[in-house]
Amino acid sequence: MKKRKSVRLIALFAVFMLMVIFAGCTNNTQAPVYEGMEVAETVAKKDESVSFRSLETAAAQTTVMKQQSPDITLTDNLEEPVYSAEQGDDILLHIHFFNPKEFEILSFTLNGSKFNSYMFEQGSTTELIILKVNAGENVGSREYTIDGIKYVDGTKIKNAVIAGEQTIEINIRLKLALTETLTTEDGFIFDLYNNGTAILKEFQKTDGSAAIIPEKVKGCTVIAIESQAFSFGYPRSIYIPASVIRIDKDVVWGGGEMRCMIFVEAESQPSGWVEHWSWTDNIVWNVKPETLVKVGEARYLLLENTASLARYEGEGDSLFIVPKTINVDGKVYPVTSVGEKAFMISCSSGNYPYQFEAPIE
Repeated sequence: MKKRKSVRLIALFAVFMLMVIFAGCTNNTQAPVYEGMEVAETVAKKDESVSFRSLETAAAQTTVMKQQSPDITLTDNLEEPVYSAEQGDDILLHIHFFNPKEFEILSFTLNGSKFNSYMFEQGSTTELIILKVNAGENVGSREYTIDGIKYVDGTKIKNAVIAGEQTIEINIRLKLALTETLTTEDGFIFDLYNNGTAILKEFQKTDGSAAIIPEKVKGCTVIAIESQAFSFGYPRSIYIPASVIRIDKDVVWGGGEMRCMIFVEAESQPSGWVEHWSWTDNIVWNVKPETLVKVGEARYLLLENTASLARYEGEGDSLFIVPKTINVDGKVYPVTSVGEKAFMISCSSGNYPYQFEAPIE
């Protein structure tokens, strides 16, 4: 009987010890586990003096900045998920934990700087720590690495388990700022920005002068045209270079009196141009700048060995004689055709009078 009791006591003691060991193992596995971090939001310092609006694109900034500063590390593949912020932006980091026992996260280091729990942002929990950091002023790729995560277990401070990726990379872009508003002799008004881009705001000439938009102005690439840029000037011809990747609505408008012909370097309408950017359908696509030349009162499109009169830009006070040939930089081009709307006065007023110097074959 005594022997049976002893066996029973030994068995109970063994079960108790197993429970203690199991409890200890379970407690160890319940330490907070760091799972990773991400950029939740970037908060820009508002500057009402700069209005780049929808005309700004990461692609344009990246391209221009890499051209100007090849030593800057920037991300080219915009299809990949990339964290980015501008100079001086506040960045909200979300730091994730698996923490079923809800231990208090006491502190950690980020890029060698210690952050204590009182520095965490409002909304932080035992499984999500929100931290605000500043992007700083250095442009380029910057890494943020978390380490040394501590938590409180009763009266003891312990190390959390690190299971997630400890480093994220953020692309710090140049903070956009307007540097100059420039009026050119050709009648254009451009806003120039510190990232090497320019926006066409307005064309001012009202005498019918052609508006040949340059690809660059004062070293800045012209990437956008604002709404109603041609609402005051009515050029007979407009040329838009391939550098223009954003166009706002109603850039070219004027209803029945609109009399311009638009030549575009792009082969078709770029995705960054709004659908109703022009009120006229007098548009010729895929025109390279070197093939559109002005000779006398007309503008011609050069083909390999011939020329086509694309737009008459004279006053129309007298009969215009279409020349048999034109001379461009010493090369003679036979004029073999005239564009359908080359002599259009306006959408409702017919054509300027003209005739051919010689029959076009």
